Amino acid sequence: DFEESYRRLRGNKAIDYKQLGLPCKLYECEVLVNRAIMRSLSGQSRQAQDDLATAEDRKFESRHDEMVRSAIAAVQRGGKSTLYELPKSSIFRPSKSKTANLKKKNFMGHAQVLSSITDKDTFVGFMGVKDMEEGRISPRVSPRPGRKVVEEPHKVLYNFTPSTSAELEIKEGQLVMVVSKEDDGWSNVRLRGKEKTGLVPTSYLEPTTNGLGS
Repeated sequence: DFEESYRRLRGNKAIDYKQLGLPCKLYECEVLVNRAIMRSLSGQSRQAQDDLATAEDRKFESRHDEMVRSAIAAVQRGGKSTLYELPKSSIFRPSKSKTANLKKKNFMGHAQVLSSITDKDTFVGFMGVKDMEEGRISPRVSPRPGRKVVEEPHKVLYNFTPSTSAELEIKEGQLVMVVSKEDDGWSNVRLRGKEKTGLVPTSYLEPTTNGLGS
């Protein structure tokens, strides 16, 4: 958009992009030449001539002489002319000071095992979290706003396949113990004889009079 480019020059003869990492300058006369060519092709000959007159007055480097002269000749004969483009060698390269903090840094260092009852113990995380991730224990359900603790037996109406680790797979016809019901349409349940709990859609369950025990 040459109109927008010219407006953003704000009366300056050039914009130097070096500080942004692009080794290139954009000159006002270059924008005016491009706009003049497009106006000429659109039938706006008078406006195109005005742009070229301004470009002639705002030339900055010697190479601009030939650029403006060629554009004027093209507009006068109603022909096409080549638009000015940024040099292909102008590659965006931000300065090192602007990219120095992009690399990850470990300010805390790495945890190490200093003492253990076994010589092969290298685990440095939280054992409780590790046990839950590996399925050895299940998180306990505690009442909170929006949660109703029920501990009631229910019959599974439909198969449900979990999509997250917090959900539990159930099959049609199974009996489960509903540990709690959420306001968002999910229930926390456990299977007969199992300690692990998980979330399933409440609409997949139906209360039953058959007891499950613990």
